[in-house]
Amino acid sequence: PVYYAEANVQELKIDMARGEGEYLTTFAEALGCPDNLKGQFNAEAQKNFSTIFPNSKTTPLEMLNSVKTVINKNNILQGQCTYAVL
Repeated sequence: PVYYAEANVQELKIDMARGEGEYLTTFAEALGCPDNLKGQFNAEAQKNFSTIFPNSKTTPLEMLNSVKTVINKNNILQGQCTYAVL
């Protein structure tokens, strides 16, 4: 997930703002989220966009750690996305 976040941070930012997109779906896969929870992951990423990207200088690693925190605070996603362990 780290490499993917670093390579695609701008595209992920756009997809997270929209709550959908190819980059966001692939990011969910990289985090180990099962197919049936990708919609939930996308919705959580959109809902928590301002937490994930608090400012324009947010680094890919900061974004990744924020996404992991969001996943682990969600009762449905917690423990389901296998590479989102903090």
